[in-house]
Parts: sequence; structure tokens; C-alpha cells
Amino acid sequence: MYQILKWAKKIFPFNRSLTGKGNLQTLNFIKDINKNLKIKYFKSGKKVFDWIVPKEWNVEEAYFIDSVGKKFCDFKKNNLHLVGYSCFVDKFVSKKELFQHLHTDENKKNAIPYVTSYYHRNWGFCISKNEKNKIKGNKFKVKINSSFKKGRMHYGEALIKGKQKKEIFFSTYICHPSMANNETSGICVTTALLKYISEKYKKTKYSYRFVFLPETIGSISYINKNLKIMKKNVLA
Repeated sequence: MYQILKWAKKIFPFNRSLTGKGNLQTLNFIKDINKNLKIKYFKSGKKVFDWIVPKEWNVEEAYFIDSVGKKFCDFKKNNLHLVGYSCFVDKFVSKKELFQHLHTDENKKNAIPYVTSYYHRNWGFCISKNEKNKIKGNKFKVKINSSFKKGRMHYGEALIKGKQKKEIFFSTYICHPSMANNETSGICVTTALLKYISEKYKKTKYSYRFVFLPETIGSISYINKNLKIMKKNVLA
């Protein structure tokens, strides 16, 4: 349990999303623990059923500053502050325009909500209700240094071969940053389970497959690629 908690603390701040450096960073961390993990990818623009693999998204910095130089929603302090897949912004805005791009949780006034805009090009920040109430002034500098490119959507896969090709299939999502239940816990528990079965069960009856995927589009892409063999071999 202590080891799993240590892993969780390590990967908690990685900026995971559908794509990007944080996902690859997470998969390399899992691979350091489980050498049989293979890191694979789907290319941006690939058609999977009626979906399209999105462009690769990365962020260097993001924040906004009021007229006296106070910085809010600093991405480097907490990556939940930035709406996932926000586009590049470098401009001055009015308070009215800024507030149209701010997201809060009205019930949990100290919490930073998690918001994404994966398939609609937009930008925004997430901020606690109490912190939002501290924003003063009418002019703000918004800086979001993000980029999109035709890159890769990475995922991880490990197969423990048994006597039979029939397999037990485990999957977990890797696309959310800085949240314990969604999905840091899933990554860490699945990593621990892969490690345990690899080390304790050398000769299994069934094969065991573990996949670490971005949510929805990752699963859709994986099924699109492997549907026939999954229908044939997956027992549970």
C-alpha cells in the first residue's frame, strides 16, 4: 500500500490529457516498474470508427495577470487551472470577457474544478469560487502558451502469456491530471496488479492483458485496431 501511495504522489502532478508529454511521462514511469509494458501510439488524424484521433496538445505555461501584476490560475502551480486542450492566447481582455472563460464549482467554493474542451477549440481557466471573488480590476493579461501538432496519442500495453490465448483483460485511463480518484488511483492500482501477477504467477492458465489508455478516444482507437482478436480471446 505504501508503494502505491508513493507512485500516486509521483504521477499526481503530471499533465495528462488525451495526448501530450504528461501521458508519455506517465507511461515511462509505469514501464520503469513493469519492463514488459510496451508504449505504443495512434497518429493524429487517424479515423477510428466515426471518431478522429486529435492533435497532440502540450502546454509550457498559462496564467492571467491583473493590472497591478497579481497572477492567477498559474498552470505551473496546478495544472487543473487550465481548461484541457486550451488554445494559444496572448492578449489583454476585459473583466467581462475573462469571466466568460472562468469555471468554478459553486458548491465547493475552495475547489478547482476540472474542465476540458477536447473537440471544440476554446480556452479557459478553472478557479475556486473563493479565489475568483478576489479578482479586482477591469483589464487583464491572458497568457496561454500551448501548442497543437500532428503528433501521437500514446498508450501502454502489457501481455502476460498463459497456457491459453484466452485472456483476462484489464484497462485503465491515463488522461486526467492532478486528481486522486480520476485517474491516479486507477493507474497505480493497475500498475501494482500488473507487477504482482508478473512476479507471482509465472505459469498461468489464461493470458493477462493490461492496457493504459486515454479515456474514450483511446478505448475507441484500441477497439478499432483489436476488435476481432478481442472478440475471439477476451473472457473477462
